[in-house]
Amino acid sequence: MLMRMFRIHLVLASVFVISPIPSTARAQNRDPAKTPVVYSVPGMTLAVVRSGVIFDKTTATPLALDAYLPRGLRKGERRPTIVFISGAERVRRWRWFITWGQLAAAYAKN
Repeated sequence: MLMRMFRIHLVLASVFVISPIPSTARAQNRDPAKTPVVYSVPGMTLAVVRSGVIFDKTTATPLALDAYLPRGLRKGERRPTIVFISGAERVRRWRWFITWGQLAAAYAKN
């Protein structure tokens, strides 16, 4: 009897926990081209952006990158580097990809 009551409570608890997951997942699957990273830190929007820096001209379409640098970086100063690889030119313009670069630059400043 006790085991049966436990199973009923377990099933009810599962229904209440699992049922909101589809709506939560839909809310989190926003368009990455328009949605920024949720996490932010002070100075993130102050990153210096060097956009469209060509690093390879051997292909028919030159390959380019966007560099997000901490504001106040002096010439010759070295900081840790993080490289985000997208594999597609259009991804560089997506809002979440841009905010990842800003976030990394803000952390490099500290």
